Amino acid sequence: MLNITENSALLETVRYMHTELKLCGKPKNALLPISDGLLLYVLSLLRDEKPVLPDASRTEWNKFISVLMPHKILPLLYWKIKHLTPELRPPKEITNQMLQRFLMSSHLSLKIEKQLGEIIETFDRDGISIRVLKGPALARIVYPSPATRPSGDIDILVCPEQMIQARETLSGMGYKCLEKRFETFRDFHCDEEFVHIKDPKNNIRVEIHWALNMFSNIKWKIDINEIASRSVEVETPDLSFKTLHPADNLIHAALHMLIRHPQDIRLIWIHDCAVLARYLTLTNGWKMLIESNKDREVCIILKKALKMAQIWYNLKVPPEFNNLILPSETSGQTNLAWSDPIKWVNNQILVFPSKLLFSDDLSLFNKVQRFFHIIFPHPDTIRMKYPPSHRWLLPFSYIRRWWNWFTKLISCTNEMRI
Repeated sequence: MLNITENSALLETVRYMHTELKLCGKPKNALLPISDGLLLYVLSLLRDEKPVLPDASRTEWNKFISVLMPHKILPLLYWKIKHLTPELRPPKEITNQMLQRFLMSSHLSLKIEKQLGEIIETFDRDGISIRVLKGPALARIVYPSPATRPSGDIDILVCPEQMIQARETLSGMGYKCLEKRFETFRDFHCDEEFVHIKDPKNNIRVEIHWALNMFSNIKWKIDINEIASRSVEVETPDLSFKTLHPADNLIHAALHMLIRHPQDIRLIWIHDCAVLARYLTLTNGWKMLIESNKDREVCIILKKALKMAQIWYNLKVPPEFNNLILPSETSGQTNLAWSDPIKWVNNQILVFPSKLLFSDDLSLFNKVQRFFHIIFPHPDTIRMKYPPSHRWLLPFSYIRRWWNWFTKLISCTNEMRI
């Protein structure tokens, strides 16, 4: 248990850390303004330390649950709380709300397992080798119960040469591809999204990845065949599949969190990094991680992700990783991908349309066609990324998307002038 001085320092560190990399919520960082007592309570639970039950009103507790909801962490917190003595648990009404989230996550986990099993069986029959990514995989290798790692979709990875066949196989199972990206945007996107045509309410959305991150062929080039060769088998009573090696899973978790969602970070994603890093410590996997990535920009992303895991989850990182000197620190490189890879990716997203228009490799028709898809993605894609409150408000979702791009463009332009 931390003393008063250590508590104050920890809270200050947490709040300062997220001035740049913001936590999810409405507004952003909605978790941080809650009372010191409640914030310390959740920190203690996440760090596996004995918590001090705060003197909080019922209104404050309800606000606490509300701001934690988008972080997908409540089932895990319930798992931890149920092992505490009664005097350290929140009020019964609050504990019951957390139990409800845990039970809902358990139900969803069973649905995902059934649906994933059908996909794996069909892909095996068609000779397509897949690796299960993110939540459904992590829930079964580094979490105490699948219910403690909620997932909103099913992510699978295929080698690029099997991507078109994978799309056809999933389409044959009754899924619709929302936007075919592989042939036209292979170097820009990294996945395609699928929803079930006949029964979308009872089927989880599926994403097929051919790369681990956007622009992975440029600055974060990762040989999918190489990581597939060191993947690991996962066996459960009802499911058998392959996933990435823990080191590769850690890289993917960090890239997904900080490259795709640097202003919308969830505590469950930071927890993914923490438990994967601990797994590497138990299995002596740090050496492989360091040797294979010490000269790549992804090390900057890993350091940022693990720094957050150190603060929120009291993660212990080996000195050899913390002391790793990156090439940019010795060669004086000014490449933006080294100095600030998150900003680099935002720049790439903004300049991609202009690169497309001035490309000599495409006909005018193809340029116009692809540019149109960038400006007006499929409506189902927009509904997922910028959900409207009513279907007839979909045009405003497009406007929200364009406004997001515009603000990023202004921000990048201002930073270039400084």
